[in-house]
Amino acid sequence: MSTNRAISPWRRFAIRLMAVCVLGLLAGAGWIVVKPSVKRVLTSYGERVSNASQLLASVEKNMDAEVRARHGAKNSQARCYYASVAAGSVSAARRDSELPVAIGDRMYCGPVLFIDGDPSRPFLTFNLVSTPDQANGTSQLSINNADGDPDGADPRPGSQLVRPDNKQPPTSDRLSPPRPPPAIGDVLTTTSTLRSPLTAATPDARMIGLASGVRLVEYGFVDSYGWGDRTRTAPSGYRLLAFATDPVPGEFGNQNPDLSVRIDGVERGPLTATSDYLVTAVPVRASSVDLVLTDSGVKQSISLLTGQPAGTNPMVTSRQHLNQRLSVSRPVRVRLKTSAGSGLLDGMLTVRTLSLTYWAADGSRCSSADRALLHIAATVKLDGDRQPYGAEAGLISVTLPESGRLTARNAASDPGKQIDDVIEVPASITSGTLSYAGTLKTSKGTITVLTPITVPFNIPAG
Repeated sequence: MSTNRAISPWRRFAIRLMAVCVLGLLAGAGWIVVKPSVKRVLTSYGERVSNASQLLASVEKNMDAEVRARHGAKNSQARCYYASVAAGSVSAARRDSELPVAIGDRMYCGPVLFIDGDPSRPFLTFNLVSTPDQANGTSQLSINNADGDPDGADPRPGSQLVRPDNKQPPTSDRLSPPRPPPAIGDVLTTTSTLRSPLTAATPDARMIGLASGVRLVEYGFVDSYGWGDRTRTAPSGYRLLAFATDPVPGEFGNQNPDLSVRIDGVERGPLTATSDYLVTAVPVRASSVDLVLTDSGVKQSISLLTGQPAGTNPMVTSRQHLNQRLSVSRPVRVRLKTSAGSGLLDGMLTVRTLSLTYWAADGSRCSSADRALLHIAATVKLDGDRQPYGAEAGLISVTLPESGRLTARNAASDPGKQIDDVIEVPASITSGTLSYAGTLKTSKGTITVLTPITVPFNIPAG
């Protein structure tokens, strides 16, 4: 007896119904059963691109590395795209079609944003190189710049950004500006760019040495320094202090100043001679931060917290008024006695200027910070002299209300050939009387002033 049995119509209907239900369940679970996924076909110069997906994946790794290295920010859906050559966008009806899309010579990756970047330019741009593969009738793409250009304009809406998998850019390009990284350690550097305004220093915020000087221009704490990828914020536990200086001449020279920064007594330097800002990291709890000038064995300082010069700086270097032009000429008669005999000579004493310094030309300085050297530019021309000569220091003196009579000395750098008559006086001096009088014995003889001369002077205070 045969064992084959015919399937009843009801049974065949049940099998078909189950198949339909299974297909429906698979479709509902996201499985594409009836129609496979269609990838976008991309062409370059008329040839189908054979490595479009692989190159996108490779450059996306470059994008991620660049964002990390430059401390940038990127959208969670950031990826890379090609731009269609045709103007306008690829319509939704064509997005899933197999019609090829011609692409240009650039790849765009984003949205990304770097420090000081332009939010309206949300894509890194990579230049593409197309190499034909004639054997297969296709082309291979490669990039010729490992780092993307962040300044390229957004290609949209002039071009549609396309990928073989049809993924689209996120609907929003908005990114929060990335925070610059902290500087490393107790930084001491220069920068041309600051984001915070500084405090302008007062005119007396300057230090004058023998051979050099410096003026504090502005100073203050800042949040960061630098621009773009080089922007840095304060290291943990520190604040950033920025300041600017200008070199000024010293009393007897115009060398570059020897500058340093002193924080709670610890000095760092020398500082670089620059027209840019100087930036240093200062511990949050630092109680003193000073700009220090070292010149001829003397250290002067200005507080970078207040802009005020230290009280131990030479007082006279902070004065605005340091000289008085006299241009006074007075007739004089002297008795000159030598081994050959003696005689009377007439002549002229000329006092040109009086000036105040802390140092002398021979490198000597005042005995304390509250003293100054008064320089007397005076010459004498006696009968028979071809030209005037510097008045002898032993015959020059000044009388001050608070100090009495003080005698000059020759502080020239070469006293055998030059005369620089100086008298140490209070740094706050404003008035007194200059005298040319007395008797002086020298190796050549004795000179006695027979017509003493007095000249009052007044140097403005401050």
